[in-house]
Amino acid sequence: MFQVGEPVVYGTTGVCTIVSIGPLSMHGVDRKRQYYTLQPLHQDGSVYVPAEGEKGKAMRPPLTREEAQQFLEHIPEIKPCQIQHFNYKQRTDIFSAALHENNCDSLVGIIKAVEQKKQRFREKQQYNADNNFHKRAMNLLCGELSYALGLSFAEVRELVAAAVRLPAPSAEKVI
Repeated sequence: MFQVGEPVVYGTTGVCTIVSIGPLSMHGVDRKRQYYTLQPLHQDGSVYVPAEGEKGKAMRPPLTREEAQQFLEHIPEIKPCQIQHFNYKQRTDIFSAALHENNCDSLVGIIKAVEQKKQRFREKQQYNADNNFHKRAMNLLCGELSYALGLSFAEVRELVAAAVRLPAPSAEKVI
């Protein structure tokens, strides 16, 4: 169980601080149940998560400084999300599942898949859904790395962008 004051990464919210643990006095919630009250670092508002159960499993400690540095070095080796049949439903399902895995490798997979698609289909229309998943993945990844490394969001974004640089498209079919 996490403690008050601890940082955590929660689902698609990103890095948060636990501000309290206990029952909630809100209408419609089980007042006997314990909840984490989370304050996101990069968003306004609060998030309430049951301390026990599936939602609580979506929380993990953020990367340490050393883990974040190692992760940045590891980014070039991470493969993009694999999409066999390039259709809207499949892309959104795969990208959504990857976002909800709550791990940095999956976020890089989304970023690389969208970047790969942009390179491969430069002249064709880019879809808002792809760009939205790319933005969400980049924000979650950079938010955690920024926290772990003690760097600004913009500095981390540059580091991630440099690490994600894809090679020129080859003749083989990638997507």
